[in-house]
Amino acid sequence: MAISNKINEALSPTNKRFNIKFILAEVFLITAGILIALAIDNWNTDRAEQEMIEKYLIQMHKEFYNEIDRIEGERKQFYKSSLDKNLRALKIIKNNQIDSISVLENLLVGISNPLSTSANIPITKEFLKQNLLYKIKNENLKNELKMFPTYLEGNDYLIDFETNQYINTIEPFVTSNMNYTQLLTSYRKPYMVDGGPKTDFKRLMKGYELWNIVSYKREWLLAYSGALDGIGFVLNKLKKEIENELGDKLTIKNQ
Repeated sequence: MAISNKINEALSPTNKRFNIKFILAEVFLITAGILIALAIDNWNTDRAEQEMIEKYLIQMHKEFYNEIDRIEGERKQFYKSSLDKNLRALKIIKNNQIDSISVLENLLVGISNPLSTSANIPITKEFLKQNLLYKIKNENLKNELKMFPTYLEGNDYLIDFETNQYINTIEPFVTSNMNYTQLLTSYRKPYMVDGGPKTDFKRLMKGYELWNIVSYKREWLLAYSGALDGIGFVLNKLKKEIENELGDKLTIKNQ
């Protein structure tokens, strides 16, 4: 309104000089003020987003650290042991070692139980669902996080595969051919009733089914062990990228 009044004033017959410089200066000042206000608002928004990202990264670093520790524990103690037992069982069946049936029975303990577990990273999954990934300024970290859901999907696929294999193949075989309570792990067995007919391993060792069931289990153990290696490698890279990005901030926040 002020500008319009001044223009009308300048065009008035009573005003002989059209002060165009004054009008342009006022327009410039108003425009500059608006642009500065927008810039400040954008800067404040960006700062708030970066602070939020930093808080997420600190929590994600903790999740990655814990998940790496869990994976290393499973690989060293659980899956290596499972693969070794599986191989020994296959050799006994292959060589038809009837005198090793009691050993075979112990080696098959747990074959009827699914082994896989999903990654426990709720904060990371929450972060990936938000529109913050593309606001990360560290390109290496951004690219690694972009690829991370692919690894999670692969892990989930293997978990679903194991579950379906158990329901459709292993459980029906165990139900028809084996004493389920004999296959229970030590932490589950005390809660069950021990008894029932013994498994006829002599008969099972002569057919294809037991061999195939144990072979299926080995195939999955190898695939999942490889998946754990892959996820562990990616988690270590992400953990290091966050450490490079946050530096001392990460140390201070984690104290």
